[in-house]
Amino acid sequence: MALSRDALQAVLTNEDLRGVLERVRPLDMRPRTLRGLSGLGAYRSRFRGQGMEFDRVREYNHSDDIRAIDWNVTARVGRPFVKVFREERELSVMLLVDISGSMRCGGVHPWSGRNKLLTACEIAGVFAMTAQQHHDRVGLQTWDQQCRQHFPIRRGRRHAIRLLGSILDAPESHVPGNMVAALQDYVAAQRRHSIVVVISDFLDPLADLQAAVSLTSRHHQVIGVQVTDPSEEDLPHAAGPLWLADGEGRGLFAVPGGVRAARRYRAIYQEQMDTVRGAFRRAGCDFCQVGSDSDVSGVLGQFFQQQRGGRGL
Repeated sequence: MALSRDALQAVLTNEDLRGVLERVRPLDMRPRTLRGLSGLGAYRSRFRGQGMEFDRVREYNHSDDIRAIDWNVTARVGRPFVKVFREERELSVMLLVDISGSMRCGGVHPWSGRNKLLTACEIAGVFAMTAQQHHDRVGLQTWDQQCRQHFPIRRGRRHAIRLLGSILDAPESHVPGNMVAALQDYVAAQRRHSIVVVISDFLDPLADLQAAVSLTSRHHQVIGVQVTDPSEEDLPHAAGPLWLADGEGRGLFAVPGGVRAARRYRAIYQEQMDTVRGAFRRAGCDFCQVGSDSDVSGVLGQFFQQQRGGRGL
């Protein structure tokens, strides 16, 4: 349902959302395989030739590929007919956004002030507003251990704003995220080709992540965006034990302080980052990292510029 004027005004009184909308800059997402299309709509060229939809049937002629024959119509009419397809004039973009407890961490630096969830909302905003600008459709699912909200794929600015507001207004969660389940659920429910943007910190167990990404990429174009925060990259300098919270309701736990512990923590953190990146790369999918202290639109803009040049980020 589209937002009414009053409902839209209520959403826009959300200070965080106003900030997101002010910072979001739609992207030029044209890859080097551009064929006369523009913006996000051009991203269909990365669907490996699958951005087509059925249009009509017509009688077969000698120059047609026999693989295009519609055997049902042929049998019914008594002479050969072929299926005719046309290029889809719009794309469907689904945003899968992690709203688990760990996504509310971060934002401790004065130059940022954004936690990971607010950063995720801004990332979603870049994709949603780019889709809206090019008359493509966008939808949203928010996840922790299960799907908490589902907004069907639609077009329009009011719809896009509603999606972003729902991310910021998501109830506080104290359970881990499960983006593997999010991907599995989406691919089971949606067979029509779409762009699936997975936005998460990916700090939860990753044993099945690559398999889930690979499965989803057979039917959809998958983009992984990992949200990071500088405060999580290193342990604070301390001589004695440190008390840490995981942000997901499992309480406090102590870790030793000192240089050795800091190095070990950094190594584990980097291994986690490499595992996530590798899961998307090995599945042949796009992947980038966005820090909560970064210019989100700038980072994503650079990412797609590099895609046009044939490089990853």
